[in-house]
Amino acid sequence: MTRFRLLTTILCMFAIFASADDLRPKSKGFVTVDPIAPVTLTAGKPGKLEIRFRVNPGYHINSNKPKSELLIPTTIQFAPEEKITVGKVSYPAGEEFALAFDPKEKLDVYTGDVLLSAPITAVKGATAGDYTLKAELRYQACNDNSCFPPKTVPVEVVVHVTR
Repeated sequence: MTRFRLLTTILCMFAIFASADDLRPKSKGFVTVDPIAPVTLTAGKPGKLEIRFRVNPGYHINSNKPKSELLIPTTIQFAPEEKITVGKVSYPAGEEFALAFDPKEKLDVYTGDVLLSAPITAVKGATAGDYTLKAELRYQACNDNSCFPPKTVPVEVVVHVTR
């Protein structure tokens, strides 16, 4: 009888770990940020910064303007850089999404490929050279069964300034 209990306990543990694995993101995670090509700017003249990321299959993230204040919006925050200014970020519109257990409640989410953009300028007195803009992309991912704690992904953009 002891062997039976031991075998049953081991099988139960495998079942628990297997079901917990279904709730965790796979090795790719929830969101993949595409590599960002360096941006070239002439000092004092505006340019455009684009950041592309992908919400991996099986997940969605809240849009920048979710329909409830209880939901965490997707945002990107840039760290200050003395010689580079970043304007207001443009977020795409979300798409309506309903969960199977509550089809009447529509969420505003991003799925698949997402493009953020912002105007960017090197100040007039900026010395020619490379600068690194650092940012953090913050989002909350969900699947059809549950939502996960918010995540922050570091983002870096090399800005090449010419005179």
